[in-house]
Amino acid sequence: MQQLRLCFANLTDMIRIFTEWSESKHWTAEDQKIWADHLNTIALYMKEWNLPLNNLTNSNLVSTPVPNIKAPVTLEKYQYPLTLYINANQIIQDLQKFSNK
Repeated sequence: MQQLRLCFANLTDMIRIFTEWSESKHWTAEDQKIWADHLNTIALYMKEWNLPLNNLTNSNLVSTPVPNIKAPVTLEKYQYPLTLYINANQIIQDLQKFSNK
């Protein structure tokens, strides 16, 4: 259950980011295609991950290849600072929501 909670938390955060990105002027058709492909890959992996759980026996546990979804090399050096900025901004937004209740 903990793995599913972590996946849900990450997917929820991704939806928030996609929403904000799509409202910005920086969401291109190419970005949409790239992320549609990535999300499709994740969905297929999740379906395959679930199969052994549905048919749980020692004889049919299959090792599904792990998808490789990584930032392009041109963005690698920015991944850590951008993630920190995103998380810091999320903390501020969460605190604002809490103080507005």
